[in-house]
Amino acid sequence: MSTQHDTGAAAAGTRAAPVPPRRGDRQRQAILQAVRELLEEKPFTELSVSTISDRAGVARSGFYFYFDSKYAVLAQILAEATHELEELTEYFAPGGPTSRQRRSPNEWSAAPPRSTPTTTR
Repeated sequence: MSTQHDTGAAAAGTRAAPVPPRRGDRQRQAILQAVRELLEEKPFTELSVSTISDRAGVARSGFYFYFDSKYAVLAQILAEATHELEELTEYFAPGGPTSRQRRSPNEWSAAPPRSTPTTTR
């Protein structure tokens, strides 16, 4: 006899409701979004941690809990954009440059030998 109880959702094979993001996840995402928005308004060099924190609605100490500097936020944004670009490239051009570039040099195949044109006289 089992002591576990079966829920209707689990028995039907459906997934449970998604877990809402934690407060820390929301704050971190708010900081990232604030920088994205601010970059549309002014150059990165003109952004300060105070400006970013104010826009994100978090304390400066909260900013530093998640990121070491405004450069760390920018690095995260660029990493996410790069990842998204790689996924889109792979989706629209499967096996395209992204896949080939990731292979190790040992996996690269040499270009087929060029045939030399023969001339007939």
